This record gives sequence, C-alpha cells and structure tokens, in this order.
Amino acid sequence: MGFSQAIEVDVRDSLRGLSLLKLMVREPDPFLRGAGVEAAGLEADLLARLEEAGIGAAAFDRTEPLQADQALLVLDMETAPHRGSDHRACIIRLRIYQAVVLPRGPAQIWADTWARDAFAVLGPAELASVRSKAGRLVDLLIRDFWTANTSGRA
Repeated sequence: MGFSQAIEVDVRDSLRGLSLLKLMVREPDPFLRGAGVEAAGLEADLLARLEEAGIGAAAFDRTEPLQADQALLVLDMETAPHRGSDHRACIIRLRIYQAVVLPRGPAQIWADTWARDAFAVLGPAELASVRSKAGRLVDLLIRDFWTANTSGRA
C-alpha cells in the first residue's frame, strides 16, 4: 500500500464489527474535580449514552483481556491556566485503541484508530460543562460507529 492509499482510509472503518467498547475514564485534574467533575460520573454518563445508542459498552477491567472484536475507549481531559486569568484552557480527548499488526512485521501493537478532541476556554463556573462536551464527543463516535456498521456500507 502506498502513502496516498493510506491517506484515503476512512477511520470509521476501524469501528466496523466491534461488539464491545471497554470504557476507561482517566481521573480529571484537580481543577475539574474541584468543579465536581469525577471519573465515575463521567463513566456512568458515557456508558448510558452508548447503551441508549445501541452500542455495546462496559467499564474497562484491567484483569479481563480484550477480545479481537472489542476496543478500548479512553476519555481524558486536562486544564491549564489561560493567559493569567481565572479561566482555564481545557482539552478533552476521546480515543479508541485497538490491537493492530503493522505490515512490516508480525508484532501486535496498540494504536489509536479513532480520535476526537474538544478544546474550550472555561471560567470557574463553566468547568462542569466538560461533561456535556465529553458527551458531544461520544455523539460523534456514535454517528461514526453506526455509519461504519450500517448494512450495505461498502
């Protein structure tokens, strides 16, 4: 496969045939926790959203190996001071990791196969809104998942 062919790959294709997404929500930074944003609450929100959309999802358990038709879905977020104000720059990342084999060797590696980010500058009263922003990223995943898994798609 040449470089130009690789560029034309639709990342939604990596979602095709997945039976279960194992969700890991990394603990938010102290500023977000101070605004009431907790990993457990985010996990519950996102699992409910995926279930409502008809996508198999469960909390990630490090003791259970992922099967070939499963993927790891990771949500993490962090903030940083914004230009000396009381506002915070916030990045929210949603990634799907799957086991892949590179064409040049038999070794299997973990790589992100689907990713979306959101960025916002938030005041102290707005930090809790990262929950809804994370939900919108999951909505993009849901859209892409069903686009890739709709019968008749080439």
